[in-house]
Amino acid sequence: MVLDAEGKKIPDMIRALAGLNGGIGGSAGTCGCMTGGACLLAYYAGKGADDETAHKNYQDMMLKFTEWFKEYTTEYGGVECYQILDGDNRNKIQRCPLIMEATLEKCLTLLEENELCRRERIHVKRDWKNSQTSARCACARSLQKKWWVRKARSIWKNPARSTAAGAH
Repeated sequence: MVLDAEGKKIPDMIRALAGLNGGIGGSAGTCGCMTGGACLLAYYAGKGADDETAHKNYQDMMLKFTEWFKEYTTEYGGVECYQILDGDNRNKIQRCPLIMEATLEKCLTLLEENELCRRERIHVKRDWKNSQTSARCACARSLQKKWWVRKARSIWKNPARSTAAGAH
């Protein structure tokens, strides 16, 4: 969970973000990695309370991220889950972990470039055997076991859910 290192538990937020799974509610729409990555950037750089302001480069970071994601998924035909999976749910096992990892790396790069997180304090752990990627950041706002990684892991461990819920 993104907020674990801060000692915050926000199960309602995790539940709400689970709606991004499978291309927004399993509809095979916009990839949950794209929408989830935008949420991650917004967590660090967006406006929260009424008396807060967004980071000065917030819109630029979002634009760079969405342009990057569109380019990254060009080889799959677009940013929609149905395009990425190409009509074959088995593609989740191969494609989705790579997209999740690349999305995480891009978000971390953007955060670092905008001095919201330092790269040398970020540790990414990969477990290809179990199709898992997690990250931990020693910064004040920790990036620990991303919600989308935990969601994907639960789907991969329960194939019955994967056909109904989608990969990301």
